[in-house]
Amino acid sequence: MRLTKFETVQLISICQILLILIVRISDYFIEYFVQCNICKILSDNICHSTIAGTIYLITNALEKIFLSQGESLFSRNRIIVFNPNDLVQILSSMTIGSLLDLDHIIYAQSFSYYSITHLSTRPFGHSITFCIIASIISLIVSWKYPIRAGVLTFSAIFSHQLRDSGAQK
Repeated sequence: MRLTKFETVQLISICQILLILIVRISDYFIEYFVQCNICKILSDNICHSTIAGTIYLITNALEKIFLSQGESLFSRNRIIVFNPNDLVQILSSMTIGSLLDLDHIIYAQSFSYYSITHLSTRPFGHSITFCIIASIISLIVSWKYPIRAGVLTFSAIFSHQLRDSGAQK
């Protein structure tokens, strides 16, 4: 996809509005409109995934804007190119943001809805230490784009943690 810098800034603004709406509406929707327990888990997971992907899309777009050189931020002539690799990275961020909830099952040692949602403490994957260690590991393991991999991992895990810490349960 090819966008001008101005269109990219507009895309970022739309993503930020979408992010705010997802964060504000999702918990209310899940609490009051979703009745089935498995549907609550899936809905929560979809929200985590969407938030992680949206945050990485914003991060990726900002990187492209600020690394492009020469023209002003709102130049309508400068072209920003989003390639298929960007989509893979966004989907990777969504996957990480979603899979992080598996630690609830590991910590609860059960597939029971009550056991998973009523833990005595937060699971290991929901700690800042885990977020930092996972980001460092992705920096080390990624041979092609280590900084991008670290940012992707950090933003996916940290956004998940922030949403969980702000959720009213």
